[in-house]
Amino acid sequence: MTLSATKVKALQNPGRYSDGGGLHLFISKAGRKSWVLRITVEDRRRDIGLGGYPSVSLARAREKAAEYRTAIAEGRDPVAEKHAPAMPTFREAAQAVHEANKPRWHNPRHASGWIQTLERHAMPVLGNTPLDRIDRGDVLRVLTPIWTSRRETARRVRQRMRTIFRWAMAHGFIESFNGKLWDELLDREIFYTMLELRVLTEWYRQTFNWVRPHSSLGYRAPAPETLLPADPVPVLVGVT
Repeated sequence: MTLSATKVKALQNPGRYSDGGGLHLFISKAGRKSWVLRITVEDRRRDIGLGGYPSVSLARAREKAAEYRTAIAEGRDPVAEKHAPAMPTFREAAQAVHEANKPRWHNPRHASGWIQTLERHAMPVLGNTPLDRIDRGDVLRVLTPIWTSRRETARRVRQRMRTIFRWAMAHGFIESFNGKLWDELLDREIFYTMLELRVLTEWYRQTFNWVRPHSSLGYRAPAPETLLPADPVPVLVGVT
């Protein structure tokens, strides 16, 4: 027998009152009313709280129950999803990794420099972005500006970002992370960017006589297809 809004409001006796489909109104001995959905997930019976009445109306409780049933039909575990920790931002993850590693860093200068380098070069781009929303384009926006002018700094930033993503994988925030593949991909992407700039600069010089090419250059503008590797660029797995 299903419930009605009028009946839900009128019920006072402690107990469970079914609305069908596993949805129940629970009334405690103290008279507090709350919604509970009883479902089966992976052969285990689960009770999921949907909120208290009247904050959650009968109509809203039915909507929530339908959402959980849909999740189960799709093969998901709504109980695990409900209790999963919130996805941290890149800044929050970096701070967590920094705090976890500080006790083993005996050099205070290195400990402070580790996070300061990220604050200077990575946080303006990625700081407020959830980890699972960061893709290779975001990473390249951090590294490309410093890759040629401050190569060692860029390598340190890349290494520290890689450490953060490995921490994220270990804590279940991303599914997988292949550091070697990531390095190769970044090297190739940055190579393509620098190649495009080099070819464009040479074309501009030749076309507009902007600067007469010096004999020490020792090259004519190369055809891009002659410099690119024959094998396709690998796809980054785990960081999407």
